[in-house]
Amino acid sequence: MTLYIPSPDPTDFASPAWSTTSSPYETSTSVPLSLGGSAKHPLEVPLIKGTKIVDLGDDSDSVWARLQLRFGLSNRSLFRLSICSALLAGVLLGSFVAVVAVLWGHPEGARNGEAWSPSALRGPLYKRHAIAWMPELDGWKPQGVRTRFDVMNRSVWVYRPHGANGHLPAVVVLHGSDDHALKIASTTRFESLADLSKHQFLVILPEMEQPGGISWGYEDDEPFFRAVIDKVAAEYLLIGTEVFVCGHSSGGTMALYLQNNMPEVFSASASVEAGVGHLEQWHNKSSGRPTMVVWNHNDNVLAEFGGRELYDQTLAQLRRHANQLGDFPVMQEALPSGAWEAGKHGALYAQRKVWAPTSDGRQPAVEVVSWASAAPTHNWLNPVRVPGATVDASVLIWEFFRAVSPKPGGGSAA
Repeated sequence: MTLYIPSPDPTDFASPAWSTTSSPYETSTSVPLSLGGSAKHPLEVPLIKGTKIVDLGDDSDSVWARLQLRFGLSNRSLFRLSICSALLAGVLLGSFVAVVAVLWGHPEGARNGEAWSPSALRGPLYKRHAIAWMPELDGWKPQGVRTRFDVMNRSVWVYRPHGANGHLPAVVVLHGSDDHALKIASTTRFESLADLSKHQFLVILPEMEQPGGISWGYEDDEPFFRAVIDKVAAEYLLIGTEVFVCGHSSGGTMALYLQNNMPEVFSASASVEAGVGHLEQWHNKSSGRPTMVVWNHNDNVLAEFGGRELYDQTLAQLRRHANQLGDFPVMQEALPSGAWEAGKHGALYAQRKVWAPTSDGRQPAVEVVSWASAAPTHNWLNPVRVPGATVDASVLIWEFFRAVSPKPGGGSAA
């Protein structure tokens, strides 16, 4: 249709110059604004000089033209609105791409100790369903060879699994307070796991400077751990990019420290019944390495060191480089906890949580196995140390190390 705008009554204007050429107004006879269709009674329309009549065409005309008529927008305003819309669309698309990159990236980690690249992740952790335990471990006696070495006047045992060929990755296992290297070997059953695993590995068992002592040396122990890995590399066919570290209790606290302060040596870490400590010695600019935390929420020893507060502090420290996209785990998975009896034995529940690495490479992956024992205990989680449980921390840790290993071609621990 055609819209005709009537001219104002001349009496509405007080100025006698209404009809003069110096007036800001002119009169025009029957100036239609064409909207399609026709009109029977055209009316005079006063025009403001310089004003453009916008032809909106028929009902199929553009949205922009309709907005211009509806809201009285100028061409300049429409241009600005178009630019802002395009920028907003770009931001939303960029955010979507960033999320996809975080969840689906396949990274390759830098070994310079500065920024761990999420490309070191062979496959998205959240797509991996954990193998919680291996029944074959029960009753299995290690059949490989364990050898003792002297490194900086300290004992270090290295276990080579039965039937192993070629270059192997390695897992360094650190004992806790009032414990010993060979005892933690028996507790964790890592030597048996190295025998039975499809992907075999060396087990390295260092001793504290003071055997059976309370704590590891942190900064003072860094030269020792470098010397340990150098010794193993000289004696065995070691894959230098697949050296992992884990520990129990104070050994777990040391493992968390080593992945952060020595990322050029260790590719990933895991702690069992341990939180962060000696933070004054941490290099907080370091991105560190992918880390797993196995935490019993009914641990009487952890309760003495803060319990839930220490748990929250540990996660905050390990994920200090995460952005807002990393505030929540990308996956939560219930693990089969087995039979239990309140106050006596077994695990009440077990759950695996995964935080993916950030796309900027500053924040590595973090995984938590959150569980609670039926009776208070500080023991390593497995069916032997926690009777009735069907979750094994060693199996979960090795599977995690395999998942975040920089070497192509991962797999599960089985």
